[in-house]
Amino acid sequence: TYVALSKRAEVPYSTMYHRAHRRRSIEDKAKSQQYLTPSEEKALVKYILRMCSLGFPIRMKSLRSLTFMIA
Repeated sequence: TYVALSKRAEVPYSTMYHRAHRRRSIEDKAKSQQYLTPSEEKALVKYILRMCSLGFPIRMKSLRSLTFMIA
């Protein structure tokens, strides 16, 4: 049963039940909802850090539009 498995594996019963019934984990769901690929995200971070080091920090308002331009 799920109760016995959850106790043995030290995992909550609800987690065992949902995985058995094919509910995606929070991490898997989040991956499908990301705007940028990992490489695009790294490039954006690199750009932001470079601009900050040059004395031109990126404002939060601008960050959203930059993200949508890349995506």
